[in-house]
Amino acid sequence: MSWEEMHKENRSCPCGQSTYTVRYFTNDWSGERSEWEMNCSECLLKYRLHEFTYFDSGLASQSFRWIKTEFYAKAHELRKESERIFRHVIDLTEKQYLATWVSFFRGKSKRAMWEILHKTFSYPSLSTFYMHTKNKAPEQFLKEYFTKDRIIQILGIIGIRDSQIEIDLKKANNLEIEAEELLKAKN
Repeated sequence: MSWEEMHKENRSCPCGQSTYTVRYFTNDWSGERSEWEMNCSECLLKYRLHEFTYFDSGLASQSFRWIKTEFYAKAHELRKESERIFRHVIDLTEKQYLATWVSFFRGKSKRAMWEILHKTFSYPSLSTFYMHTKNKAPEQFLKEYFTKDRIIQILGIIGIRDSQIEIDLKKANNLEIEAEELLKAKN
C-alpha cells in the first residue's frame, strides 16, 4: 500500500518568524495521515510536536500541536511517574488480591461470571464472553482484569477497601491530569 501526497500547507510557526509545513496523504484504502515539519530554526529548538487523540461524535481522530520543549519534557516525566505508580499498584493488587478475586468466581458458571462482569464493567455480550474465555483458564482471564481503570471495582466486588491503593491511584491519576493540562496549555 502506497501513500500519495494530496496537498501541503505552510503555516505560521509558533514564534511567527517563519513557517512549518503540513503534508496530507491518502492511500488506496481511504486511509489518511499527515506529516508536520518545522521550518523555523528558532522554533525547532524551542518546540516539540505533540500527537494526541480526540473524539468527535464518537470517532477517534489524530491531531498535532506544537508544545514548548520544557512543557513537553515535564509532561513526559509526569506520565512516566504516573505509569510507574500504576504498574506498582497493579503488581501489588495482583499479589495481595488476585487469589481472592479468583476464588470469588470459583464454582460459578461462566454465565454467572459474565453477569457479574457485565454488570460491573459493561462487558460485551454473553457470546463474546464465551469466545474470550474459550481457551483460557479462569485465573488467566480474571488476571487480565487487573488494570488501572478496574482495580477499585474489583476490590469492591470482593468486598475489600484498601486505602493505600486508593491513595496511590489518585496520585497517579492526578499526575496524568497535570501532564494533560501542560500539553493543552497555551504556550
